[in-house]
Amino acid sequence: MLHGLEEGLIAQAEALVREAVLAEQDVDLRNFNAQSMNGSDIEPAQLAEALQAMPMFATSRVVSVFDMSLQPSRKAKGKGAEAGGASGEEDLLRALESCPESTVLIMTASTAPKSSGLVKYVEQHGLVYEFPALKREDALEIIGSEARKHGVELERGAVNELMSLAGVDGRVPVFRLIKSEVAKLAAYVGYSGRIGAGDVSLLVARSAESKLWDLTDAVSAGDYGRALRQVQVLWEDDYEPIRVLAGLTSHVSGLLFCRQAIDAGIEGAEVIKALGREPYRLHSFPASKLLGTARQHKAEALSRSLDECLQLDLMLKTGKREPVLGLEMLLRSICSMPQI
Repeated sequence: MLHGLEEGLIAQAEALVREAVLAEQDVDLRNFNAQSMNGSDIEPAQLAEALQAMPMFATSRVVSVFDMSLQPSRKAKGKGAEAGGASGEEDLLRALESCPESTVLIMTASTAPKSSGLVKYVEQHGLVYEFPALKREDALEIIGSEARKHGVELERGAVNELMSLAGVDGRVPVFRLIKSEVAKLAAYVGYSGRIGAGDVSLLVARSAESKLWDLTDAVSAGDYGRALRQVQVLWEDDYEPIRVLAGLTSHVSGLLFCRQAIDAGIEGAEVIKALGREPYRLHSFPASKLLGTARQHKAEALSRSLDECLQLDLMLKTGKREPVLGLEMLLRSICSMPQI
């Protein structure tokens, strides 16, 4: 079972497992001994039939079930939807139990709840791998690997610029974006030589997450004009207002967290370490910037700004405020926070 946010890595892992199982078979036979199925609406009988099919002129075959919809198991309390859901899982488990040694089953999913009966079964009888969104150290390794594959080398500044533009933060999937951008950069330099930061700035577009960071940077600086320009860029990219508000709320919440920690006498290194965990999950560099900005504001002002974010969230969800106007008014208010 392969699951997680990085769909590109999951697809690559599925292909590697499938290739390993079929490696000794003639090319003409592989199509007969590999079967793919959509897991979102799979029927237990359909899965059982696929698993029980015997390999043709070979010792093994592969069944790949993509995009399984795995939910936490719930005990059926009676007749109805929940009972039917439990029964459906039981039927799928019986299908898995019928799988012969000659069949290798690969399942992919965006999430794999540990309480799911299917996940528990695979943990007992097979392997479960998670592919979370890439962190900086993982992205560094993949950028280097992709660059070597294309016969090029990225300078240190180019690597940092690429990760910044791609929005590598351990929260959003970036594997496919990194692969495509490194391939584009390699083609630009003729698949040889070094790639500099200027090349990356020229060819790689800023991700939506990076544009949101540009907005919060402007907010941190108290620059309403720049913040307004940055939010206009997000509107042009069809960025949902509720997501912009979520980003602003998280930013102000982080500032308040830092300010309260400062007032409590907590060391900066400890604050930065805490920001690396849930719910912020910030790398040390943006965490340091957030801490530095928090030193410029009082906790009372940050608390009022956070209340304004939460009030706007309620108004947007109840249809009492026009989203774009409401957010631009919020930006003006936050950027006007008095500094120490």
